Amino acid sequence: MLWQLWQLWQLLALALPAAALAWLLRWSAVPGGRPAAAIVAGLVVGLFMGPGILARTHPALHERLFLSTTDQTRAIRQLASTHAQELAVLRQSGVSPAALTEHTQRQADQLAPLEDQRSRAAAQARARADWAAHACLALYAFLIGPALIPIRARALARTMRGLITTKGRPIAVGIFAVIAAGAAPALMIPFLAPAAAPFPRPVAAALAYAACIAAPGIVSSLRPGPYIACAMGLFLCFAAALILAWNPPMTLVGAALILGLLLALSLGERSRRLRALATTAALTVALPATAAYAAVYIDLRALSTGDQVILFWGSIVLAVLWCSDGRWGAAAVGWKLLGEPRAARTGWTSAAHAVSAGAGPVQLGLTLALTAAGVIPEALAPGLLLGAALIEVTRGLRQWMAPRLDLSSQPPSG
Repeated sequence: MLWQLWQLWQLLALALPAAALAWLLRWSAVPGGRPAAAIVAGLVVGLFMGPGILARTHPALHERLFLSTTDQTRAIRQLASTHAQELAVLRQSGVSPAALTEHTQRQADQLAPLEDQRSRAAAQARARADWAAHACLALYAFLIGPALIPIRARALARTMRGLITTKGRPIAVGIFAVIAAGAAPALMIPFLAPAAAPFPRPVAAALAYAACIAAPGIVSSLRPGPYIACAMGLFLCFAAALILAWNPPMTLVGAALILGLLLALSLGERSRRLRALATTAALTVALPATAAYAAVYIDLRALSTGDQVILFWGSIVLAVLWCSDGRWGAAAVGWKLLGEPRAARTGWTSAAHAVSAGAGPVQLGLTLALTAAGVIPEALAPGLLLGAALIEVTRGLRQWMAPRLDLSSQPPSG
């Protein structure tokens, strides 16, 4: 009962400030609209409440909220104070250095069980926080699910006709875009790994990183071709994530998404108003809370100066250069090479719509799940989270540039 109350306070401490900051950013017209405001607000609150800021300015509060080790820390401090008094008495009595060394070792042996208890308590608190994070992600998936599929019979029929008339070309585009967008990051991570402290399963980490950084977004308002391509790309990335880290929390998220989709299909066109309300709740409450949980255990100062500094900065550089432009460029090349002639002429625009259709939240969710499962090292997570925010913030810039790039790539008439 006590840990459940503690979990509730932790959730409120993250969700309420994140939702409030998201509303403030949305009100101030932050670029990218509601998804950008939600992700940026959640990441800011999570980093502020995490070990980088709150743990250094108010360590007792941070320990009580996120580590649940207050009792163990108090016992360690009391025992350490007693040990210090004993050593002071021994030094005044003039005992030999060997006797002092032996006594110090006995004191360390007495402290070791308490330190072990504190480590186990912190690990259990982190595991419960991971469950809470996945619960927020599952809530977002359930609420946003109805916005991912066309609920009108006419729109569903148009999508199926588009798959037939294009002879499955959007499927090939979706596969190409994911592979092309993920290939370079997947090759870079093992290259950076030897320069950093070793971490388990570097190949799995590279594939998981590629799945996060290559996943497209999807919304029901996409045209049939881009919609099919995005659906194929998402299927590949989700399948890779499940193969690399299939665990109960990820099962919860997948079940929530499927339940949301089924609910939307069962309601049909009657769910139009409900879908609008669910989308608003997803972007103003669930997504900011999820982003806050994704960032709350990240210590930027430690990662940027520790033994995995190469991985940390390499992930940051990849995020800036690749999460938005690399994903966009890979999709555009896919439409130019594999799309039907009409779609090929607007490849940059189709790719921009795909990236701007919620790729940021998808990348955020995959990063949270795969990092919590231990597949992606924590040194790589900040770059992926930064990239998720960057995708949404630069949405308007892509929409502005895409038609101009398509026009410039057309052969001159006459």
